[in-house]
Amino acid sequence: MKTFTRLILLFTFILSYQNIFASNLDEDDELIFYPTFLYLDSSKNEYKVKIHTHVFEKKEDSIKRKILIKYLSTEIGEDPDSNSEIFKERTKWFLIDNKRGKEISIELFGKIFPLNETGPNGRSITEISIDKSLLSQENLESGFVDFKSITTKKNKNIYNGKFFLIKEDTTCLISDIDDTLKISDVRNKKALIKNSFMKPFQLVSGMNDFYNQIQSSGNSCFVNVSASPWQMYSVLNQFFTESGFPRTGYSMKDFRFKDSDFFNLFEKPEIYKFSTIEPMIQEWKKVKFILVGDSGEKDPEAYAKLASKYPNQVSRIYIRIAYDEDLTSRITNVFENIPKHKFQFFRTVSEIK
Repeated sequence: MKTFTRLILLFTFILSYQNIFASNLDEDDELIFYPTFLYLDSSKNEYKVKIHTHVFEKKEDSIKRKILIKYLSTEIGEDPDSNSEIFKERTKWFLIDNKRGKEISIELFGKIFPLNETGPNGRSITEISIDKSLLSQENLESGFVDFKSITTKKNKNIYNGKFFLIKEDTTCLISDIDDTLKISDVRNKKALIKNSFMKPFQLVSGMNDFYNQIQSSGNSCFVNVSASPWQMYSVLNQFFTESGFPRTGYSMKDFRFKDSDFFNLFEKPEIYKFSTIEPMIQEWKKVKFILVGDSGEKDPEAYAKLASKYPNQVSRIYIRIAYDEDLTSRITNVFENIPKHKFQFFRTVSEIK
């Protein structure tokens, strides 16, 4: 354990002297715009959007790799097959070099918008307002707006991004991921780690069809909220896209190797869901919400609390029964003040009404 602690301290020391000053993209830097949403604030006749940016260099950090493998082998009691393609694909985003202090600008509707400087995790979030008149009929009909990065002297690549349009008086489905959309076994830490890093992802049967059914009824807003780290975004998004889910936005957990929460990477979230979803409900005031989760963690408690606080916006709650257990007392206690027509527990998608 002493060797492991020394690695952490050494890595923290190295990081403290990297990327101190702000700069534009360098030649080897790459950029991702995470999918996000445009929401109409009718009181101001403008759209608001939070642009989520990630700047990094795709080079594997050997110190990070040693730390990660050591952590995983300690947690599961065996050495992971670090040469397997699945392991390499799932861990590569933990091993890249995140670039802090990067200044990015985007072009949107013919205008240049400078974004906030990236932080230690290589990411930045910038909120901008867009006049309603700038959106074309094509934007309104397609439900999205395209934008692109501005090239720099050292980096001539153009990176494209997309905003999904949220209309007023629509319905947005917010979903958990682990044991709701894919089998993770969150109550078994060893199984959770293996399912996250070592085994092929396994879809919860029928959930893709259920979501497409929701979309076919006219709803185009889907957000996956997960306590998994942003480093899992690319592999998860690819899996859900290939599984036929509707296009989806994401809200995930911040994570850096130098943070103390490295040791709590897969700890169960307590208040995370509530504190993540509530700002969406508060900001998207005229939107109704369907909340989908599972019984393995605290989804029922978080969702019931949101339904109690925002009864006019939370229209429906679906909870997948992820484990073979008697939930009678839990359901009675948690949903005591929630109308019965607003929530449903189910084992298979065919039970959903």
